[in-house]
Amino acid sequence: MSYQWYRDDNELVGEVSSTLSISEGGTYKVIVTASNSNCLDASVSDDASVEVSVVEAPSLSVAAVADLSTLCAGEDVSLSATPTYSGSGTVSYEWTSSPASSPKPTGASGVVSPNATTTYTVTASVTEGSCTTTATDDVTVTVNAPSVPHITIDASYTKSGTTLSVTNQTGASVEADANTTVSLTANTGSVSGTLLYEWSTSSDFSSIVSTSATYKPSAGAANTSTTYYLRARTQSGDCYSSYSATCRITITAATPCSVKINNLKWTASTPVCAGLPVVLTPTADVSPSDALLSWSWGRSGTTSTPTPTTTWNSNSSASYRTGDNEKLLYVVESNINGAYWRVSLTATANGCSKTETWYDKLVPSSVGNNNSLKTSGLTVVRSGTTLTVTSPKGQPYAYLMYSVVPTTTTGSNPSNLLFKSFPTSATTTTSGTTTVPATGGKVYIWSSSSNGAGCPSSSGTYKSTSITSSKTYN
Repeated sequence: MSYQWYRDDNELVGEVSSTLSISEGGTYKVIVTASNSNCLDASVSDDASVEVSVVEAPSLSVAAVADLSTLCAGEDVSLSATPTYSGSGTVSYEWTSSPASSPKPTGASGVVSPNATTTYTVTASVTEGSCTTTATDDVTVTVNAPSVPHITIDASYTKSGTTLSVTNQTGASVEADANTTVSLTANTGSVSGTLLYEWSTSSDFSSIVSTSATYKPSAGAANTSTTYYLRARTQSGDCYSSYSATCRITITAATPCSVKINNLKWTASTPVCAGLPVVLTPTADVSPSDALLSWSWGRSGTTSTPTPTTTWNSNSSASYRTGDNEKLLYVVESNINGAYWRVSLTATANGCSKTETWYDKLVPSSVGNNNSLKTSGLTVVRSGTTLTVTSPKGQPYAYLMYSVVPTTTTGSNPSNLLFKSFPTSATTTTSGTTTVPATGGKVYIWSSSSNGAGCPSSSGTYKSTSITSSKTYN
């Protein structure tokens, strides 16, 4: 079987299949021919025709329009689809967005509030008769969305006279000394945009006390318990991020330090003589009475009045030693030149400490005559590590030096010594005991003049004896 198609009686060359696709109107005819070799008339044909009218599809275009091209996150933008169409059909619209999560209009126009930059695509459709035409267009809305900052609080404050700090706090509570300044600093790390801070004393931020990164409440603010709240947001152009989570820090007044040091000073044993030991004895009124005391000493090395920049030499000099838990200072100088000596006292009790210092000049006594050292009549008894020294009437041996090195050089300035003091009296026999190392060594004893004033015309000699076992030394 064969086919041949015609339009308006004109043969359509090459159109010989059983179906025909057309795009023009007209009268279409097909001749079908069938052949049979068994028949006398071997070929039979027939034809059929149909009239076809072609309707042109409607012409349609569309433009997607946004009333704002750039906006802040959460702000409204109006989207509309504007068609170009002159037909009589009804145009319908469908919107899609990228990202798909952004809100979309549902008709020819609508108001949306995107939180991120979004491309909106609208598809317009119209049907005339049996023909439908579609058109698409898109528009991009740029959203400026500053990031929400993550914040913590750093605080610097004073407690018990010591500067302390805490960092990266979101809900801390610290104790600060009354009438001191507290410094609070917002810690946000690195962010893009301008950071805006709000400090408040109310959790709803109804009262803003500062908009700076660092806030210092007025001195004494810690006298009453106060909670400070902090929040922040980021600005980029005319856009703002949401507020951060709120941080807080509570400042309460620390219990005042009860330690007091009054009337700190030192006094020197007399006479003050070049080449002879001098004992500086500090005194102070300390409360509470059971406070732990720590003493330290320093020498200015100059006769000039000390200033805040004066260097105070430590106790490493061979010319002086400390004893009795660092409380007493023993000075042996070949030249008492009027240098200043400073004593520092730190008292600690009930978890707090206080330190005071006092200094004065060590002035040599005037030199007298016939006041040589008294070196006879001394009794020294050792029993184990206990040493008992007894001086006869009228010879108040005042101090003992015990060398822990048996070969210590004698003379006007013994070194490597431990120092101990004994009660003295010019009218009665005086004795005293002290604890000394169990190892052997030498004992050096000296006394002031019998009348307690003046220096010997020469340095004299030290009473010296070796200690090897428990026995009496004369």
